[in-house]
Amino acid sequence: MFRPMPDSPGSGRPRPSPRSRVVAGLAIAAAGVIVYHGALAYFFAQDDWSGLARARGLLPRLNGPWRYLSGQTYFDLMTRTAGLEALPYHAVSLLAHIACALLLYRWLARRLSRPAALTGAVFFVAHPALFTAV
Repeated sequence: MFRPMPDSPGSGRPRPSPRSRVVAGLAIAAAGVIVYHGALAYFFAQDDWSGLARARGLLPRLNGPWRYLSGQTYFDLMTRTAGLEALPYHAVSLLAHIACALLLYRWLARRLSRPAALTGAVFFVAHPALFTAV
């Protein structure tokens, strides 16, 4: 049986205004920056060294799909652009984490109320268990 998406014209649910989407996005981004801005001042973490070594050819490259994008391609690209400066690595990681939280909000908002989706996305972006990802 066909069920319209919550924000589709036949769903009976009003579409969020562009302003409310921007406010939600800014709230999610602000939560991520407030919680993790201190990580920008850190040097590389212990697990970063193996990624840097793989990118420089000092360790064997990852050859399987497991963490290839985050463990090999990311360091390959960042080593070429940022060298051994830790700040750009952390800034890109923080931006990617915020982007994931924004995508999570969009996905949750299609299935839940927008306040619940915003709560879930802010919880995800600010949760301390994700510190090593940032």
